[in-house]
Amino acid sequence: MHKLKNVLKGIAKNIAVSFFFTSFLVFLFFLFVDRQVRPYFILISNLSYSEVKTENQSISFDTVEKRLTDYPNYGTVWATIKIPALNLELPVYHGDTLDILRYGVGHLAGSYFPGEGGGIVLDAHNNEAYFGTLPNLAFGDEIVLDTIYGTYTYEMTEAKIIKNTEEEALPVKTEEELLMLYTCYPPGYVGLTNERYVVYAKLKGADYNNENN
Repeated sequence: MHKLKNVLKGIAKNIAVSFFFTSFLVFLFFLFVDRQVRPYFILISNLSYSEVKTENQSISFDTVEKRLTDYPNYGTVWATIKIPALNLELPVYHGDTLDILRYGVGHLAGSYFPGEGGGIVLDAHNNEAYFGTLPNLAFGDEIVLDTIYGTYTYEMTEAKIIKNTEEEALPVKTEEELLMLYTCYPPGYVGLTNERYVVYAKLKGADYNNENN
């Protein structure tokens, strides 16, 4: 019986040591290797997903009614977001399901589109290839939404950390057009978190590329 106990202790010790080293290697992968390879996998995913989901819809903007003549189909790309200060350029999809967020930035269904004068809510994952570098933005930095009906430029005015339950921090009904970018906080955190980082930006200018203006 004494020998059996020693054997079991030895097995348990080996399992514990193996688990420690495995966990350590996984940690090193996410810390170093993942930062290098993730952008390439994301680029490949974006290309393949965009080819399937992007549709050539005839959408323009009515500047009198301040609304789109039609709306993008759910799950399709309708814009590209560009943040020069972060050297970031990503596709924007209509909808923000977990499947959509694997490939780019999601647009909260029910929030406004650029030019409509309300709250525009965009979200993405918190790794460096997506919105993980949002905390590096400074007041006055520009955010450009190059949509299928025009180009809209916004200027960052505020940033804050909120709880994931603070829906009032992402208002859809606003007195003036407001772009809101949000992601899980802290940046790069792997797993569930109940905090979000939000960037607020006001409309600075618009350049329409359709005939209804």
